[in-house]
Amino acid sequence: MHETLNFIVPVELHLTRVDNCILQYIKNHLTQHSEILSNLSRTYIQKLIESGNLEINKNKTTTSNTKVKKDEVVVLQIPPAEPIDLEPKEGKIDVLFEDEDLIILNKSQNLVVHPTSSQNEDTLVHFLLSHTKNLSGIGGKLRPGIIHRLDKNTSGALVVTKNDFSHLHLSEAFQRHEIHKTYWALCYQSCQASTEKRIETWIKRNPNDRKKMMVDPSSGKNAISLVTTLEEFKKKSALNAFASFNQIVIETGRTHQIRVHLTHLGCSVLGDPTYGIPTTNQTKWKNLPEDVKELLPDFPGQALHARTISFKHPRTNKLLTIHAEPPKIFQKLLSLLRSKYSEK
Repeated sequence: MHETLNFIVPVELHLTRVDNCILQYIKNHLTQHSEILSNLSRTYIQKLIESGNLEINKNKTTTSNTKVKKDEVVVLQIPPAEPIDLEPKEGKIDVLFEDEDLIILNKSQNLVVHPTSSQNEDTLVHFLLSHTKNLSGIGGKLRPGIIHRLDKNTSGALVVTKNDFSHLHLSEAFQRHEIHKTYWALCYQSCQASTEKRIETWIKRNPNDRKKMMVDPSSGKNAISLVTTLEEFKKKSALNAFASFNQIVIETGRTHQIRVHLTHLGCSVLGDPTYGIPTTNQTKWKNLPEDVKELLPDFPGQALHARTISFKHPRTNKLLTIHAEPPKIFQKLLSLLRSKYSEK
């Protein structure tokens, strides 16, 4: 349903940012208002402004930090959510938690989260629409319920929202870094992180290959990962590890962030088709035992798994901490490494 918020800036909001002004006006001056206005978050207001849905004194603005003045007229258009334009498809999804607001699932490898220009069917969204008729509409007709994503061949815990209330609240929580995610990765060589290692870099798209990201010393988006090595694996009498089992906690969520940061450390993820596949004459490949080499082709992609997600439920405010078991092939490789090559 389309809705319009129209008000005159009161004196106490003179020279405040327009996004803050809108939130404060709703809180302080509207004693009765709709569910749509109740659920407006700063992030969503900023998206509306960037999309040209705001006028100040009949002049369109697309900047959230515009300062408003006393007695100016602010008009914010809140368009209806885009209709879902996808056909449900039967597909297996591993649900770890579900209530009237959320679904938390264990995404499998080799599964795209939502339709893209290169894949418009058999995505997680198609399977979700077969599982439930309730998905938040704010993500648009191609991304209903989707507030974050995992790469196609990264498995693990993923949250999907079933209504706009939970979508708006969790989107805001992501912006405030209040949703905590922990990953497991099996990597080539050692990450040299026996204690937690903080990796903070700039990440940007690789100008020579638009499908890849890269660390840049001076430009891009700030990215922060915390890496801890849980175990290292060596051949008998070898000085250096040929592989390691690592835990990664991310403070930001940039595209390919973990894969790029681990590659930057010199310990790219085993099986990673974009950043990790070595040539047969590289040392990191030569150092792998034959039984590990034989198992790697069974991976559909990188040995990277979103193990845990933790956040406060948007409606109950209770802490939710959900653990997702890694895929069987991940467990099989980890078991092989532990049984024959662990130092523990």
